[in-house]
Amino acid sequence: MRLTTQMRWMVLVLLGFSLLNLAVLFGQINRMNGNARVINLTGVIRGSSQKITKLRLNGQQDNFYIQRIDEIFKGLFDGSPELDLIPIGNRELLSHIQNLQNSWLNLKTLVNSPQNDPQYQEDLIRVSEEVWRLADIATESAERLAEQNLRLLRGLKILLFLSNIILLGIITALIQSISHKLDGTVKDVVLSTKEIASTVEEQERVAIQQTRVINETTQVIAELREFSHDVTQQAEATKKVANEVINLATEGSKIVQISQHDMSNLKNQVNNISKQIIWLQEQAHEVGNISQVVRDLAEQTNMLALNAAIESVRAGEQGKGFKVIAQEIRQLADRSKQSAQHINSLTLAIHKRIQETVLATTMGSDSLVKTTQTTEQTVEVFQGVTQVINNVAISSEQILLSTKQQVHATQQVVDTMHHLENAAEETKLGMNYARSSAQRLNLAVEVLNEIT
Repeated sequence: MRLTTQMRWMVLVLLGFSLLNLAVLFGQINRMNGNARVINLTGVIRGSSQKITKLRLNGQQDNFYIQRIDEIFKGLFDGSPELDLIPIGNRELLSHIQNLQNSWLNLKTLVNSPQNDPQYQEDLIRVSEEVWRLADIATESAERLAEQNLRLLRGLKILLFLSNIILLGIITALIQSISHKLDGTVKDVVLSTKEIASTVEEQERVAIQQTRVINETTQVIAELREFSHDVTQQAEATKKVANEVINLATEGSKIVQISQHDMSNLKNQVNNISKQIIWLQEQAHEVGNISQVVRDLAEQTNMLALNAAIESVRAGEQGKGFKVIAQEIRQLADRSKQSAQHINSLTLAIHKRIQETVLATTMGSDSLVKTTQTTEQTVEVFQGVTQVINNVAISSEQILLSTKQQVHATQQVVDTMHHLENAAEETKLGMNYARSSAQRLNLAVEVLNEIT
């Protein structure tokens, strides 16, 4: 049963028992008052009958006393608010009052009869003495009843006292039980409050640590975004250089075609040109390899961008993966830079060899006719070099596109990290509020503990 229900029932029992005590006490007091009034009024009947007898013996008659005695008898049997009487309930006393009334009626009849009979006075005295005797008997019966009521009232007081002691004992036991339950409940609440406060502090510490990690990750990603911008600029520069190389190679091919008719007699120079062409082929092959490396880097950059997007989703739990991805992207960017520098060196060397070839063709202008076929092959090599450079330009465009996508993905990751940072701040505020609530609950429990 709930404590509030127990307290409510305890108050109702106390109120009911108090009302019962009051009702019983008032009932007994009314009975005692009624018995006292009966004793008093039987004495009035005896005294009034004596006065009536004396007056009648002296030849006088007073109807006031007769009327008063009749009113008293009526009040004794039926109750009378004027006389403060209730109907008599005790059979023994009621029987004595009825005998007294019968004797009074005889005396009343004798008083109202004429005094012609010589035995009148003797009969009057005899009947009046009978009235007095019965009045004394009724008075004694009322006194005995009053003593019985008094003894009953004393016994009832003792019973009520014992009942009150028993009830107080029950109430005390109930209060002790309630206090014991409250004490146990308070201890449980105190323990729970301490556990909640400990958990809140731990969660707050974790939230602070998470916020710090998110801030560090955000800084790293911001640096990665700036580095991606640098890579984009370098890719654009590589594309521009590749276009310039394509233009130069095209112009060189045209010059070789114009000089083709002047190289017929330059055998030695043709040999040198052949060697240079072979070297150019090797360099073209190297450029192809470098182009392949650039394409591989582009593919890996795409994969890393995808991984960065996936890691941005997972960053809500842990942001450590971004550090590894940032390192990988930095390494790939370094390799891209080195490859771009290598391509630049190769194109410069090719340009230098082309200049040497042009010089050799000028010196062997008399041998142009004999070296026409070789010159045609040179033209074809230049066309191959142009194609390779075109491929390099295409790869540079792919690198540029991948880098832009990487920048976009990095920006999304940065935005996500900002959202995570805001969520961490909100979590921190929630932990502060929960800690405040736990402290208020602890104070309330301390107050309740003082009450119990």
